[in-house]
Amino acid sequence: MIDHPFADRPDLAPADYLNRAGTVFMRFDSRTQDSGNVSFGVEAGARRWFVKSAGDPQDTAPFLSHAERIALLENAQTLARSVRSPVLPALAGAVQSGWGPMLVYEWVTGELVHAPADRRNDPASAFRRFRSLPVAEAAAAIDTILDAHVALCGAGWIAGDFYDGSIIYDFERRRLRLIDLDSYH
Repeated sequence: MIDHPFADRPDLAPADYLNRAGTVFMRFDSRTQDSGNVSFGVEAGARRWFVKSAGDPQDTAPFLSHAERIALLENAQTLARSVRSPVLPALAGAVQSGWGPMLVYEWVTGELVHAPADRRNDPASAFRRFRSLPVAEAAAAIDTILDAHVALCGAGWIAGDFYDGSIIYDFERRRLRLIDLDSYH
């Protein structure tokens, strides 16, 4: 585990707490995902962090209930503690908030490969740029995904809900990372 600067604050919603604990520089919510989770990029303790919450308990729009989203976060914690891989962002820990647990991960540099259907042909999208990688670089990326899944399978995990939205690619460093494996079993 990595030391992180966050502490339990069950009396506060994540955004309120994280804005007090550091600087929120990015928010991922219903505009960028459909799970109901609300996540944040936060600068605190001289580092950047990715903090994922189960979202607002009162939000009834997502396809998963708040209790189901909490269960997936708990599953993600179990997975992160059972498998170590340079491809998986390190889980620094979990803290309690007014919306339930928040998972604190190291920040990962890169771009989410997923693009909505209406942007899949946009040459500037990470999706199209990833698909246009030179063959050797694409093969290395696929090898990275397979190696991570061999490690996950070796620890007893079966993939669930893996798609291009689970891939972050750093085009400058040519480094692939896998995220959002909450639905693995």
